[in-house]
Amino acid sequence: MTKQEIKTTTIKISEKTRERIEHLKEHKEESADSLINKALNILNICVRSPALAGRILRDIEKAKKRKELLEHPETIIKKKPSQPSVQQNIQGNINKMRSNLVAK
Repeated sequence: MTKQEIKTTTIKISEKTRERIEHLKEHKEESADSLINKALNILNICVRSPALAGRILRDIEKAKKRKELLEHPETIIKKKPSQPSVQQNIQGNINKMRSNLVAK
């Protein structure tokens, strides 16, 4: 079938659902139809191989993050780490142990 021969229909979805669909786009030209098909394909894969479906979803998320960084490189500088680094945790624990030794 050519693009002109493909039959289409209109469905009613909530505004929140539409926003969720928009958020899933890997690129702005991606259609809602292709996103829904992608989600259905991943669900089918999940039934046969949950690990593979998880890998696919992680790859999609990585691609979205790369795209965001390419479009907005300033976000790398502005974002603060949500959790302290391992080195900071270790240093904090060492400081606590030292203060406990001094207090005794």
